[in-house]
Order: sequence, then C-alpha cells, then structure tokens
Amino acid sequence: MKLGKGADSMTNVLVNANDIMDTYEEKDEIRNKKLSKIEKILLYLKIKNTANSEYAQNLIKKYIGKNKEINSGRATILGTRVTPEDIVGLLLTREKIEVEDITKEFPSIENNDQIMAGLMYYFSNNLSLLHILFSK
Repeated sequence: MKLGKGADSMTNVLVNANDIMDTYEEKDEIRNKKLSKIEKILLYLKIKNTANSEYAQNLIKKYIGKNKEINSGRATILGTRVTPEDIVGLLLTREKIEVEDITKEFPSIENNDQIMAGLMYYFSNNLSLLHILFSK
C-alpha cells in the first residue's frame, strides 16, 4: 500500500479493525463464540465509528461511485463492476481470506484502499444494530 497523506489514519482504521477482531477472537473460534447483546452493541459501535471516521469517508469518496450505466446504479468501486456487497460476500463465504484472495477473485481491483473503501461503504450504509443483535 502506498503511504502518503492520511497514512496515519489508515493505520488507525486497521488497528481498530484488529482490535475488534482481537476482542472477540479466541484461537480462531470467532464463528463459534456466542456474543452477549452488550458485546454485540459494543462491536457495532466500534465498527460504525471506524466506518464513519473522516479517513474512511474520504476513501469512500475517492473510490466508490454510482453510475446508472453500471450495475443498475448500485455503488461500485470506481473503474470496476465490483460492489461493496461483492467484497463482503466473499469475506463471509470464506473461512480464511487474505487481500491477495480478494484481488485474485476481483482482478479489476488495483489496491488495498479500494478494498477498504468497499468495506467502509458497506459498514457505513448497510450495517445496522439489528443486523448485529439478531445475528447468530
């Protein structure tokens, strides 16, 4: 990833994401752990806070767009037909996934910032407390 203006903010976003995972992960058993409603609310707030940060919103503005001619006007990563939902769907269907796996699946994605923008867009616009509270 190219470091430049905002690199500290991206580091903070990634650290926050790692903190969220570390909080709820016990030896790769995150899918098996049942979270209490309080833990789910705290997880939701951390995710939303990260997705609504100034840096995340700048990434979204830079890399996410809507065009009626592409995917019926759904949000896509600019220059591609990949939607934020495509990236999240890939993450949900694979047990372990790396950035390289995402770029192999979607070769039109050129950098990690595009992936992060897609995730932040999805979390900012589609994730609700009800999703978290009633997830298994």
